[in-house]
Amino acid sequence: MITRSVFSYRIDNRLIAAHDALQKLSEVLSVSKISHPLVIASKGATQNGITEAVVRATGIPVDQVGLSQQIQSECTTNRVTRIASQFTAGHHDALIAVGGASVIDTAKAVRLLLTTGTEDVSAYCGIRQLEQSEISLIAIPTTIGIGSEASSSAIIRSSRSGRKLLFCSPTLIPNVTIIDPATTRSLQSMQLATGGLTSLALAIDSATALGTNPLSIELATRAMYLIFTWASRAVSMPIDSEARLQLAVASYLVGQSCSHSRAASVQAIANAICAVSSIQYTQAVSILSPYVIDYHLHKTEPILTQLFERIEKLELLHREQQLELGFKEEQEQITEKHVKSASMFIDTVNILTENLRHILQHTLPTRFYDILDSNGSKAVLPAQFAAIASIAQHDAAMFGAQEEMESQDIVRLLESSYWGYSLDKHTIRSGHQKTPSQEYQ
Repeated sequence: MITRSVFSYRIDNRLIAAHDALQKLSEVLSVSKISHPLVIASKGATQNGITEAVVRATGIPVDQVGLSQQIQSECTTNRVTRIASQFTAGHHDALIAVGGASVIDTAKAVRLLLTTGTEDVSAYCGIRQLEQSEISLIAIPTTIGIGSEASSSAIIRSSRSGRKLLFCSPTLIPNVTIIDPATTRSLQSMQLATGGLTSLALAIDSATALGTNPLSIELATRAMYLIFTWASRAVSMPIDSEARLQLAVASYLVGQSCSHSRAASVQAIANAICAVSSIQYTQAVSILSPYVIDYHLHKTEPILTQLFERIEKLELLHREQQLELGFKEEQEQITEKHVKSASMFIDTVNILTENLRHILQHTLPTRFYDILDSNGSKAVLPAQFAAIASIAQHDAAMFGAQEEMESQDIVRLLESSYWGYSLDKHTIRSGHQKTPSQEYQ
């Protein structure tokens, strides 16, 4: 059973997800009596005209809307301080984040700094209960994948040490999230594929983490179902606004699920890879996921089996609804019975991945060896694996894994995901058995 005897669940977030949902922004601001917001926007959102569309949708005179834009890469503590100063100097009364995870995390940290009244946001890193802010934060995501628009965490790089700092508290969750396919219209097939696989990987990580609970399981399951249903269509037809909307909703659900069951080993290792290389977080997560699933299979097989059953029930329910609406379909497909297994779930994941690779003419990277940096060199090298393993072991996300991974195991997992070969379970200490396997004897 995927249950926990005791758990808590809280999210103070309003979701508006629909075609033309952006037009609800003026109503949201009016109800909250917001008249002078500061818009924090990514460089891409500005270049693609999304920032301008958001400013128009506020219904507020342009000269009363502050802009902090051109955010292109990950956020730093110095940038958070500068934007917070801009907020105070401009006498703004709310934050609107327009962009991907970096922009939304930036807005979360800015609000945290303004709420605490301190000069250095790094003083509040870690997992803690922070006071509720009176400053409203509205998130308008322009990317798909991580679900920062619904999560209770943020990642900010320290300008002093260069380390990535984790901030985690229920009060970091945006007050309102607006999902409109118009804000993701610039996403290309590769970005949609990587984003969809990232959401799927994080949903699985959340569902198999130690802190999973019935409600977070339902969120993760619904997200997986949407990804299995819509990802191929979105990647093959990026202009399909309905497919992009459904994937964006899946990403949102993943953010919620991860907030309440916490992270696990996929995210811990991905964080470590990004700390020592130029590899994007979404790429790291999507590539690592199959290998991490394989590593933890001795502990998670019952959970994966039930996930397959839950997703299949959603699919069968959808088919029955289609029949009720008059769509023709073989009734035998609905009533077919067979023994479910974890391998069926893994096969479903692999089929989706291969289908997306086929649509993208096999340009979707599935191993780290194929990822190059801006200079055309390998983005990560085997010589870095020991350092990555050490960082991953001490990452906060690793505490949520079904089983604590030893450094040697992480290195072997990295070797497999680097070259693209199957994980050799004979050299992995599955279950941390007393008698070491093969290589340790």
